[in-house]
Amino acid sequence: METIWLIPFMVVIGAIIGGLTNSLAIKMLFRPYRAMYWGQFRLPFTPGLIPKRQHELARQLGQTVVNHLLTPDGLKKKIKEHSFQKQLEVWTIKEVKKFLETGITFQGLLSRLNISITEEQIKEKSRSYLKAMWKKLRQEYDEQELHDVIPEHVKQRTSKLIPNLSEHILNQLDDYLSSLEGKETLGSIAEEFLENQGFLGNMVSSFLGKDGLSEKIQPAISSYLQSPSAKALVSGLLENELDKLLHKKVKDIESWIDFDEIGNGLILKVTEAIPYRQWMQTPIREVAASIQEPLEKQWIPNIISVFIAYITNKVDNILQNLHIHEIVQDEVEQFDVIRLERMVLEISRREFKMITYLGALIGGAIGFVQGILVLLIR
Repeated sequence: METIWLIPFMVVIGAIIGGLTNSLAIKMLFRPYRAMYWGQFRLPFTPGLIPKRQHELARQLGQTVVNHLLTPDGLKKKIKEHSFQKQLEVWTIKEVKKFLETGITFQGLLSRLNISITEEQIKEKSRSYLKAMWKKLRQEYDEQELHDVIPEHVKQRTSKLIPNLSEHILNQLDDYLSSLEGKETLGSIAEEFLENQGFLGNMVSSFLGKDGLSEKIQPAISSYLQSPSAKALVSGLLENELDKLLHKKVKDIESWIDFDEIGNGLILKVTEAIPYRQWMQTPIREVAASIQEPLEKQWIPNIISVFIAYITNKVDNILQNLHIHEIVQDEVEQFDVIRLERMVLEISRREFKMITYLGALIGGAIGFVQGILVLLIR
């Protein structure tokens, strides 16, 4: 009778021991969570394997993520994917539309960005910027000649105006000399000239008189002023003077023109004419409405393309500066072991049960073999 029950008894005992051993081994992966002590001596196998090796596990996991999972080449490949770029474009356009629909003004945007600026400050910044630009232009053009600075079409238009200007000058001079005042001036000049010419000059002056002199001289002068030769003479003089002027350096005419005064006047007029306050209170969507189509179809895609190209070239530096392995290591080290155990058991509960059953099966098989051996020895 003892022989009949010996083998089943050994199988059950072996199965219980094998199952309990595997179940205990699984639990010892996590438990105990902390080291246990008997006086000053730490009990063996405390804490469990994972809590005891958590620091080393965190370090190895950080290196694994950086070296094999989150690699620069992998990120570059993902960023360069057309689908990723399209998703980024769609998301950006959606967010821009959502932002514009809020009706926020430029002033409101600055307030949201914690930027406090008044209308007068904007004007002052504009004046400072324009003054700096004006000074830069002055320094750039001071050593250049006027014909290099003035646009070609302006020089051509000026040259075309010279004949008309010559004719205008001659007509104005003729009109003046034909007037009563002009005749008196002309008679006085002729009389003064003849008085300095001795006896003959005095005799002519006395014979014709002041009015007679002007009457005799004025028609001759007027006839010459209306002649093509006079016009050609004045046009030639103006062209020569214009050519001399164009070959002067910009700094050489500063004695004639106060560029600083002109610049300051222009800057003041411009800054006073710009409606800064109106602009600041204008909703951004009103400004963006006129550029919505190019914004969505050209600007945003182009900006994203440039951004992706820049990020792709900087991925190595970005990952290096982020220290991903340290981030992963710190997170794993701070991870709650109890929570980790719960997660692992929820995912692998079935597998762990199978390991326990396998231990029981192996233990039962060993018990069966032991029972056979006992019987044979007897």
